Amino acid sequence: AGFTEETFTACLNNKDVAKQIFDERTRGESFGITGIPTFFINGERYSGDYTFDAMKKVIDPLLG
Repeated sequence: AGFTEETFTACLNNKDVAKQIFDERTRGESFGITGIPTFFINGERYSGDYTFDAMKKVIDPLLG
């Protein structure tokens, strides 16, 4: 990925990035997200390992 050991270590120690990741995680948890992937369709939460066909069964009826 183009990282050197030095740039990789700098990335791991970047407190601003760590805070942004933590803030996004906290925001996600406020929506009831406990893992990825999680999708919201018309306010309904779908999480876990949804295949294309499983998601299609959810979405197609909504399209009319």
